[in-house]
Parts: sequence; structure tokens; C-alpha cells
Amino acid sequence: MALTGISYVAIALLGLVFGSFFNVAIYRWPQEDRQQREWIINPSHCPHCGARIRPYDNIPLLSFILLRGRCRDCHAAISWRYPAVEAGTAMLWLLTAWAVTRFGLSGLAPQQLSLWHVVFAIFFASLYLLTIIIDFQTSIIPDEINVAQLVGAWLFMWVCHGATLSPSWQSSLIGMFVLSAFFLVLALFGGMGFGDAKLAVGMGALFGWPLIVATGFIGVLLGGIVAITLLIVLKAQGRYKRHIPIPFGPYLALAGFICMFRGHELVSWYLRLFHL
Repeated sequence: MALTGISYVAIALLGLVFGSFFNVAIYRWPQEDRQQREWIINPSHCPHCGARIRPYDNIPLLSFILLRGRCRDCHAAISWRYPAVEAGTAMLWLLTAWAVTRFGLSGLAPQQLSLWHVVFAIFFASLYLLTIIIDFQTSIIPDEINVAQLVGAWLFMWVCHGATLSPSWQSSLIGMFVLSAFFLVLALFGGMGFGDAKLAVGMGALFGWPLIVATGFIGVLLGGIVAITLLIVLKAQGRYKRHIPIPFGPYLALAGFICMFRGHELVSWYLRLFHL
């Protein structure tokens, strides 16, 4: 399967549009106030003066440039996060589409795939991007992400039939509980947030067993590397504190993105390494 140049342009433009939509989700999903969470009903507004953002001031990237990074009404600075998320989403969509057509998905060669596989890969990559940004900012993984991932995994299996990341419905159901049950036990003892356990449910449905175990292992490895590095840096700067909360969701999400493309290969490599 191959995509044309026009297809990549369309993917990039859609990525910019959805990046603008993701900015609203990133801002409103973690809110406890129901009024703030109803992002479809409530129009976008300036967080400083409350003025409603006009449609022509909400064009991805272009409006930020034309407004010179400031609100039209109160002239307060607009966070660089907004254009960064828009551009980052477009780049992520392009990278994901290119990777699917070039390398295939985990355990699936490019010739086995269809346009639906590109769509689903972009969908899950977007959820992982949202998880990384929101969890880093707020230490919260919104339930909307977890539900979307779970429903998306089942739709993926239904639409694409046998050519999915989870080899079977049975594997998908087992995967939903393997890693999430372990994370739930850790959460009950205060070693992890409940959001991580819920995130693992949807990932388990997508990857199935045993790929979800590899995803969890890579997530722990990535998180451990960052935690140790942070510990060394803080000690060297004399700013070390005994209890420093480090969100785990971003590393699990990054591991999910890696395993979406190379999960089965990593599992096979591990089994060969230890002659299993």
C-alpha cells in the first residue's frame, strides 16, 4: 500500500485542524467543572479576558502568526503550546501514515494493510499524544481517552477483521486485564495512579496478549530511565526531594506507539535472546 503526495498534504492539513481541536481537549478534559468539560457546546474563549474567539482567529498556525501570538481583545500572550500542538499533530500524522506504508504495523506487512489501518494508526497515535501532554501537565488521564481507545480497539478488529494488532478476540479480552490488573494493585497501594490502570485496559484490548506485556515492560523501562536521570540531575543541583511525583502515563503511551509498529518484532527478539 502506498499513499500519494496529495494524500500526505491532506493528512497534514487534517492534522493541523485536529491539532486545534486537541488544544481544546487538552485544556478542558482535565477540568472537574462540567461546564468546562462540555467543549463541544461551549465556544472557545480567551483564558485571560474571556472574550469569545472568532472563527477567523481560530485558523491553525495562521491565526497565531497573524495575531503575533496575542489575543485580539486583551492583547495577552497566547501560549506557544497551541501552535506547537497543531504543528506537532500534523507531523505525528504524517510520520504515522508514512511508517504504516513503509514498515507496516506490528506483525503486519505493508501489503496486508489498507487505508483503514492508516486511519486507525493515526487515531491511536493521537490518543497517545493527548495522554502524554495531559498527564505531564496535570497528572490526570481523562476517561475520554481510555474509553476512546477501548472502543477504537474493538472497531479496529471489526472493520479490519483478522489484520489487526490483537490476534483474536480472546487475546484482546485477556490483554484488557493482564497489565491493568497489575497496575490496579499498585494503585491500591499508592504506587501508581488509577488512570494508568484504566489506560492499560484499552491498550490491552488493542494489543492483546502477550504484546501488552511488552508494552508495559517498555513503558517501565522508559519511565525508569527518565526517573534515574532526573534523580541524578536534581542531586547534582542540590534540589533533590524524597517524594517527586512522576506521571507514568506518558511513558506507557510512548511504549504503545513503539509497540504499534514494532511490538511483535521486539517480543520475538527477546525470546531469541533468552532462547525461549
